[in-house]
Amino acid sequence: MFEFKFDYQHHNITMKVDMLGHEQVFVDKKLVSSSRKWVLTNRHHIVVGQQPLIVEVKVLSMLSSQYQVSLLKDQQCLSAQVQTFAFSGDNINFSKEELSWQQELKLGQRFRVLANLLYFSLIAYVVLGENVADGAYQSLFFVPIVLVTVAGVALFINESVTDLCLKEPTISPDAALTE
Repeated sequence: MFEFKFDYQHHNITMKVDMLGHEQVFVDKKLVSSSRKWVLTNRHHIVVGQQPLIVEVKVLSMLSSQYQVSLLKDQQCLSAQVQTFAFSGDNINFSKEELSWQQELKLGQRFRVLANLLYFSLIAYVVLGENVADGAYQSLFFVPIVLVTVAGVALFINESVTDLCLKEPTISPDAALTE
């Protein structure tokens, strides 16, 4: 999430933008404008101290998620800030809970072997299909591909259920206090 802060006539204006396109404008910590649009430029018309202002959001780069937020009065830019979302850097801090998905996605050795077998069998099927005339080779090669696919799906389901059964349920400290 991005957070842009501006000061205007002793008022704090904060613009929050998340990665799903939800934009919120706060004046002195009070929500005054909110929208969820999937556009490259969006404007929020607000009033601060009886002065009409515009908070303009521009996506400068979709590749690096670079945003520019400008504070405008009478179409004149009073202040502008640019922030770039990056997976490393000083301005991005993920909690341990937010990074826990990396541990959850580790697959077992048997699943990886079957996935590789399926991948290379599909490549072999395509190569055989291009270089061998229609006939017995294509129909015979289809059976192992189906078997490997069914076995891979069954193994994935088996390992997923086993992993879920082995994990200890976790209770957050806040939840333990409310019980």
